[in-house]
Amino acid sequence: MCRPEAGDSLDYALHYPGNGVYVFMIEGTAKIAGKQLFRRDALGISEAEEVHIEPNKDAFILFLEVPMK
Repeated sequence: MCRPEAGDSLDYALHYPGNGVYVFMIEGTAKIAGKQLFRRDALGISEAEEVHIEPNKDAFILFLEVPMK
């Protein structure tokens, strides 16, 4: 989980090679991996080592990392 503020920029580094991550936007809005997410949106990401996050509004984001193999 993270609660970035508007104007922050951060990266989520995956813990193990070959993992994917589901990103759930609980509150707020943010551009994640180049996609704009709004409250209650979700995004699945695979084949990445890290995910770039740019909140547009104070956000509450949940990351669920899962093995892809």
